[in-house]
Order: sequence, then structure tokens, then C-alpha cells
Amino acid sequence: MDFKDIVQKFIAPLFSIKENVICGQESLERMPQSYCSIGVANQILILRREKIKNGDKIELKRTQAFSVEERSIANEFLRFLNDGNLYNTVSELDFSVYPKVLELTMLKTVMPDISNDAFFRDLSFLFDYWSNRTYEGNKISFAIKVPKKIEENERHHQYVW
Repeated sequence: MDFKDIVQKFIAPLFSIKENVICGQESLERMPQSYCSIGVANQILILRREKIKNGDKIELKRTQAFSVEERSIANEFLRFLNDGNLYNTVSELDFSVYPKVLELTMLKTVMPDISNDAFFRDLSFLFDYWSNRTYEGNKISFAIKVPKKIEENERHHQYVW
């Protein structure tokens, strides 16, 4: 799956982007610091496939300003794809790999004080478990309460059903 397809199928819908993505070449004086940056009036999200000068870029535009958290989610998702060389993943795996990577990226972004990967794995399994539960044929709604800050040494996490 190529970079544009990944952006259109996974990142754009996450940020409610309905317009076409704008592809092009980015001309930089030096190497970019991240895979993602925010442009004019915080209404443009600039995504890079790689952190290289004069590389491919995609711009997502919307009237609502992009937040720092949204930039962080997009940046970490693209970093993970680059670190794991997931751009070359077989296309049949696309819809099982990319959504899970995006889910874990969002969890890690909203809970930056936790560095325990097992916690995120377990939380992801919990999402999967409850997403398949039904009551008389209907999906069950549930929520998870995430405190503003979780200490690394806490052993118990509070789930709200």
C-alpha cells in the first residue's frame, strides 16, 4: 500500500477530512524533525513519508484547526510505519495491521505517562473483546475512564463500564 492510500484510508477519516488530499514535493533547507507538521493557521497538516529533504508530502486541509494531539497521533503513526518498514506490508494485511497500529498510537498519545507496552496491548485486547459483544443482537456501548496522569508504578487501572 502506498503512502497516499494509507493517508486517505486511515489518517484522513480519523481527522474528518472530506476533501481530496494534496500531494506534492516539499522543498526544505534542512531535514525535517518529524513526519508531520502543522501549516498555515493550524488548518493544514503536512505529512511526510520520510524525514528527508525535498521528499514527498501530503497536505490535509480543514477549516477547524489541527490540535497538537492530532499532529502527535499522525506523527507517531507514520514513525511506527517507517520504523517497522510497514509500507511494504502485503496488501491483504492492510486492514488488520494499519488500524491496530493507529489504535495503539492513539492510546499512547492520550496516555503519554505510561511506557508499559503490555498495558497498551491489554487495553487493545479489551477493546477487541468488547467490540464483539452483543446484547440481543445489538452492540454493547462501553467507556474507559483514563485519568489525566497515571503513575508508572500503579498496579491497578480503573475501567468504567
